[in-house]
Amino acid sequence: MTQTIAGLQTKIVVAEREKFAAPLVLLHGFWMGPRAWAHAAGYLAHRGWTSYVPDLRPCWRIARWSAAMSTAREFVCALGSRPIVLGQDFGALLALHLSPVRLAVGIAPLQAGRGATSLPHFRGLRARLASRLGRAIRPTQRCIDEVLVGPDPDSLLPLPARWRLELAQLQVGAGAPPEVPRLVAAGTADPCTPQRFLETLARELGATLILYPGAPHALLNGAQWLAILDDVHRWIVHQVGEELMLLRGDEDLREE
Repeated sequence: MTQTIAGLQTKIVVAEREKFAAPLVLLHGFWMGPRAWAHAAGYLAHRGWTSYVPDLRPCWRIARWSAAMSTAREFVCALGSRPIVLGQDFGALLALHLSPVRLAVGIAPLQAGRGATSLPHFRGLRARLASRLGRAIRPTQRCIDEVLVGPDPDSLLPLPARWRLELAQLQVGAGAPPEVPRLVAAGTADPCTPQRFLETLARELGATLILYPGAPHALLNGAQWLAILDDVHRWIVHQVGEELMLLRGDEDLREE
């Protein structure tokens, strides 16, 4: 089911058997679009969650961190209740800084700050030339293979080169509400997220950090995706508490 919410085309994946009062908001990263959450949203629906997956690509074109945050904030406010927000890639950075939310989970967040200029997204002669000329950047085949795990390149929308500067200027933790419990999950073999940055990010946000040895950037497309989602699910239920989340009694959750 698809609806327009706060001006964004949104895929709504309804729980197979609804268990939880709070909705999930799933924020995708650069290039990929909402389909990056397809497998995960289906699995979370099986676990009892209804997920809202907005298409954020229109705000990518503006290429401003402040505009992306404003768009995401308007979206979560339009839902009428504080959601639990999960993001991956650039969507992870948004999720971890967003309010008003109940919980925030960042999966494989992009590096921000000075190191952002060397992200695989912006490497290569074509990317550097596009950045100088202010043109849009398309992912190289190497980036598709290493970062995006092999989607059809014709389905990926170009990324404005200004994002290179926006990410480099982003101050991690600035403006993030301190009261929101947060989780950061990432792989140790992620070319977009060095471990030192992950540790700094978690420290600045007061977040729990889980590292998956040898896992790549596209955690939810890799071999460990099911285990990672299970970890996220358990963390959410533990943080919020079953008595606040359950719509009705459910014995299988008490076994978590």
